[in-house]
Amino acid sequence: MRHLPIILSPIPTRYHCPQCNGNGEINQEICPLCSGAKWVDISTATNWVLDMMESQGCDTSEINELRETTPDPLTLGLFLELLSRVNK
Repeated sequence: MRHLPIILSPIPTRYHCPQCNGNGEINQEICPLCSGAKWVDISTATNWVLDMMESQGCDTSEINELRETTPDPLTLGLFLELLSRVNK
């Protein structure tokens, strides 16, 4: 059996803006989160996810604990994907 190399996707350092879904606009206004750039960095995306989780009723003490750590970028990407589907 041949060994196939595993090609991993690079870890993302920027994400489609979760507020405007990468459009740069919300209701024909410039998106306040990405300022129309359509992309956000990992810290902005992380804060958005944690704010969304808090607004959905997640435990504030757990959210604060997560704010003090850096999430795994792949986990963050999964959260962004799930939350963007919920917000549609």
